[in-house]
Amino acid sequence: MKNIYLSALYKVRDNAGPANVGGCKMDCGATYAAYKRLYDVSSQSFLNNLQAIDQHVLFEGEFDHIQDGVRECLFFTHKLWKDNAPCNILYAAPDTACLRPTMLFGRFAEFRMFNRTPMRNRRKRGFDRLLNADVKYFPFTMDESVWINGLKMAREQWNYGDWNSEQLVLHAMMWEWQNVPEDDWFHPELAFQAYVPRPLRYNGIPLSEAHIVHLAGSRGADAALVRMKELLGIA
Repeated sequence: MKNIYLSALYKVRDNAGPANVGGCKMDCGATYAAYKRLYDVSSQSFLNNLQAIDQHVLFEGEFDHIQDGVRECLFFTHKLWKDNAPCNILYAAPDTACLRPTMLFGRFAEFRMFNRTPMRNRRKRGFDRLLNADVKYFPFTMDESVWINGLKMAREQWNYGDWNSEQLVLHAMMWEWQNVPEDDWFHPELAFQAYVPRPLRYNGIPLSEAHIVHLAGSRGADAALVRMKELLGIA
C-alpha cells in the first residue's frame, strides 16, 4: 500500500477571463512566483508532519487559464490513483500547512473533504455541507463509480466563470455517490481556515487544535506566506 502526498504548482498564461473570477484578479507571473514560495514552505511542513508518506508528487504544467489547471489536476489525481493502485492520496494545496504530527492515511474509507467553507459561500450555493476543497483525501477503498461520475461531471458541467466549479464536482462526489458515516463526516482540524485576518476559532474548534490549515492564498499570497511561517514558527 502506497501513501501519496500530492500538491500542485502550475503556470497560467492568461490573467483574463477565468483567472479573474471570484474577486481574485491575478497577475499570473507574480502569482506563480508567490505560490512557489508558499509551496516551498507548505511541502516541507507536510513532509515533516504528515505521517506515513511513501511518495510526494507535484502536479505541474502551463495552462491558458487557471480553471484548466484546476480541472486537469483532478484528472491527474485519478490517473495517479489508478496507476499506483492500491494507494491512498492526500491532496493539499500549496497554501495549506501541516502544523503538527498527523496520521491521516488509512483513517477514512471514502473520498473526503473535511471542513465547511465560509457561511456566505454555503448560503450562495444552498449547501450547508459544502466543504473546502484545498485538502482532500482519495483512499484506495473509494468506489470507482465515485470517480466515474465525478469526472463525467467535470467534463460536461465545468463552468469556467465559476471559481467554485471544482468544489461543486467534489461536493457531488462526496455526498451523492457514496455513503459517508453521518457521525464522522466533519473534521475541521484537518482543514482549519486560518487565513488573514486571523481567526482563533473556526467551525467550533480553536486554532490550537488544528492539524492542517488553509491560508487562502488567492486573497493574497504574500500575506498567506507570512501567516504560514508564523503558524509554523519560522522566522
